[in-house]
Amino acid sequence: MENALFGLGGIILGAFIAIAKDWWFTRRSEKKDLEYLAIQVSCMLENFALVCEEVAFDDGLHQGLRTADGCKSIQVAAPEFDPERLDVVWQSLPSDIMYKILNLPNEIRVVNRQISDVTEHVSGPPDYEEVFEARTIEYGLLGIKVMELVSDLRKLAQLPKEGIIEHDICSTLKQQIEKTKSIKADRSKRNAEFIASIRVKK
Repeated sequence: MENALFGLGGIILGAFIAIAKDWWFTRRSEKKDLEYLAIQVSCMLENFALVCEEVAFDDGLHQGLRTADGCKSIQVAAPEFDPERLDVVWQSLPSDIMYKILNLPNEIRVVNRQISDVTEHVSGPPDYEEVFEARTIEYGLLGIKVMELVSDLRKLAQLPKEGIIEHDICSTLKQQIEKTKSIKADRSKRNAEFIASIRVKK
């Protein structure tokens, strides 16, 4: 009887050890998947944010010069992000972070559509102020959002806080956005005052 009990105990213990071993290897594999994803995606997103910053500071001049017809023109192409070309295990991410990353192409399309509307219906030569302001604000905000996402990824995978960007891109973009909004507000005020003065003269 005792031999049978010992035998049964050995079987149970062996099964427990096998389950624990499988669990440990699965957990270790999932951790590696998450680390790899976080490194790949955070580097890709940081590069995206850097281009957002370049767009935000694009003044429409090429080496300080306008085009031959005296106009400003876009010097920095809009950034792109295609998560589908990354060979990573997306399921290793929490659903909220995974959604933010995979939804980023949709957010880019929305931003580009808004800027296109400004280009077609609001702005005009030679300076196209509204276009450059829209690009600064919309891509500035998107760059900030992306850097916050990078921070979440690094924290989740317990990676170092420091990435490829050596300066605080969020602060830089926030300052540029506020500066641009102030310029827009001043212009709107001047336009309103001009229109009011014309009405008074009539």
